[in-house]
Amino acid sequence: MLAATREANLRRTSRSPRALSVLRLLKPQPKNH
Repeated sequence: MLAATREANLRRTSRSPRALSVLRLLKPQPKNH
């Protein structure tokens, strides 16, 4: 249930710049790209 809530929150705030930075921290992209 917690995981679902977290995902829902991420999706809801996916439009916010903070969410983008959080996603970046969670899934750091290769510097090569």
